Amino acid sequence: MTTRWRFGPVAEPVEITGCTGLLEPVSRCLHGWPLAPWAPESTDDPAIAITTRETEFVLTSRFIAGEETYADAPSIVCAFMAELIMAYGATQRDNLFLHAGGAVVEDRMMVFPARGRAGKSTLVAQLAQRGARIFSDDVVPLDIATLRGRALGIEPRLRLPLPESLSATMHGWVEAHRRLFNRKITYVGLPRQGPGALAPLGEERPIDAIVLLAREPGARPTLEPCSRADVLKQLVHQHFGGPVTAVTLIARFKALVESAPCYRLRYDGGEEAPDLLHRMARAA
Repeated sequence: MTTRWRFGPVAEPVEITGCTGLLEPVSRCLHGWPLAPWAPESTDDPAIAITTRETEFVLTSRFIAGEETYADAPSIVCAFMAELIMAYGATQRDNLFLHAGGAVVEDRMMVFPARGRAGKSTLVAQLAQRGARIFSDDVVPLDIATLRGRALGIEPRLRLPLPESLSATMHGWVEAHRRLFNRKITYVGLPRQGPGALAPLGEERPIDAIVLLAREPGARPTLEPCSRADVLKQLVHQHFGGPVTAVTLIARFKALVESAPCYRLRYDGGEEAPDLLHRMARAA
């Protein structure tokens, strides 16, 4: 059986064949993404399609060439989320998109632009455990006109095993909050209200600080001012998607780094880094 679904503001359907049960774990990892059947008479091509083949899930998308196969539900959900973000980005032409974490710490919105495997998701989870409001662990949309950060409404996904530098308390917290997991990844189930909550898709906040992440094994955690030129370069490198010209992109990011304090956080993934961010936020 094939069904088609509308995910929030995405302008094209998601098509699911033979595995409609995936909708439940997907929807539990989302916040602020209304899910509804697509008009049955529509002939719109799907942005994303998932089907099954023997014991595998098969993913196709207009953002990837060919097809991808996955062995279990956590893996296909993880891949689907990446494609959903791309489909959302194609719909939101008034946004810039940053590979970055984002969290409201002590009522100050911080973004953490960084390459893959720099520790964004782990740091965001640590901040959630300390009560921060979470906007994203991987992609932060920015309103191109106001430069306000927007929540993505997707729960953090951590790679497993967790770093040994995390405390036993943090390991226990992740274990207690794991949502959908296998031996390689786990989604972290966050509350929808109160301390440590996941903000819904589209919630906006002005950006109060930009913090570049420099994860170095054995490094003593330090948080120090960073040059705006370095931050601007990083923002340009971490941007993806959208029909924005290079001139517009640089101009908007230049305005952002001139409006928000810029820092570099050197750390090794332990517990001191989020504590530094809390102290900085309280002192601001």
